Amino acid sequence: MAFFRFPLIFIMYGAAQNNLGGMYNNGYGVKKDIKQALHWYLKAANQGNARAQNNLGVLYIKGDGIPRDREKAISWWKKAAKNGNITARNNLKKIGKRW
Repeated sequence: MAFFRFPLIFIMYGAAQNNLGGMYNNGYGVKKDIKQALHWYLKAANQGNARAQNNLGVLYIKGDGIPRDREKAISWWKKAAKNGNITARNNLKKIGKRW
């Protein structure tokens, strides 16, 4: 039974970290802080959370509060797309890139 619990908890932490990143990114319940959003999105994305990977791509393409970096945006979107995130696939299509 413990074998199945660890992966589920691992996935839930990534989702929670992504949600916390979203709160900081949008100022929901906390003061808007893009650097904190980046921190939490990175934690989740490095665990394979596709939504966080897509959100990082959005942060980097916008460059709102962090240096704009098209290549990092594309890289994160490709990771998210490979992990099944439809929004990331659409973002890549919009700029003429394949995943």
